[in-house]
Amino acid sequence: MIRSSLASFRDEVVKIAESRNVVKEYATHAALNLGQAARDIRWIHNHPDADHVAPEGSAKHVAASVTTRIPSLASNLYYAILPPQLHHTEEELKDVKGSMLDNFLHGYAPWKHKLPEEKKKEK
Repeated sequence: MIRSSLASFRDEVVKIAESRNVVKEYATHAALNLGQAARDIRWIHNHPDADHVAPEGSAKHVAASVTTRIPSLASNLYYAILPPQLHHTEEELKDVKGSMLDNFLHGYAPWKHKLPEEKKKEK
């Protein structure tokens, strides 16, 4: 019984892996989330939401920024490690395009680095 269940599970995993490029989806998705984590690290001392707490540059502003960025950083690292197939639909994963570098840069600075399909839409 257990052996047949494991064989069935293995066959299903192989079928999914053959029908989609699971490794590429994982790597591209991880690059996007790592870019977002890099942005959190780069700007850990400054967050727009902290402007409501204290003047920019003050110790209180920095503390508010750090307490806002830390949960975002943890979340971005968590989702970079977690396979995207576990928390995205197939349709969402089909929308993940571009190279790992494109996705990393888009995660780091989405206002500056557009993904290839977004550049096409702007033209």
